[in-house]
Amino acid sequence: MKISIEKLQAQDPQLRGLEKLYYASFPDYEAKPFEMIVNGVKEGRMDSYILKAAKEKETELKPAGLAFLIKGKDIMLLDYLAINPDFQSGGLGSRMIKELSSIYDQPLIIEIESTNLDIKPEDQDQRERRKSFYIRNGFFDCNQEIELFGVQMELMSTHRPIAYPEYFDLLDQYLQAYQISASDNICFLSQDRKSESQKK
Repeated sequence: MKISIEKLQAQDPQLRGLEKLYYASFPDYEAKPFEMIVNGVKEGRMDSYILKAAKEKETELKPAGLAFLIKGKDIMLLDYLAINPDFQSGGLGSRMIKELSSIYDQPLIIEIESTNLDIKPEDQDQRERRKSFYIRNGFFDCNQEIELFGVQMELMSTHRPIAYPEYFDLLDQYLQAYQISASDNICFLSQDRKSESQKK
């Protein structure tokens, strides 16, 4: 499958064109207002990428995916990664991660919904498959459980495992621009609390 990955500037109309895919790909409790992403790119706090692809026997590249990253000095947070359903199961997610890993020398961090909760088997299976996908694509399990705006998450990273203070400092710097308190909305879940969640 022919693909291209292009970094977008805030004024590029292609960035606005990703809004529909963005909202369709993430639940309300995970999606920040799209305007925050546009402003983040405009003000240099975020990088944005569009993935384009052409299916077999087609020549025209069409929007097939997106990636939005929060920029830090020594680490990058892969805040959102999504592939258009019309192009899924073709390995595009893996190819996009590989490309991003080659662009950035510093580790990429991701947050995934916790696999350590008592939830419906089908939801648990989906979370486990997502985690396995990232491990196959070069991410470490950082063994760091966090609560992010009320949602229990796990941290994963490339290059090396990331400690919670590094992650917190990155988000704290990013959120300050929006007068949002990181300490009020992000917390580390200790091993004891993690164990308690597994018992429930």
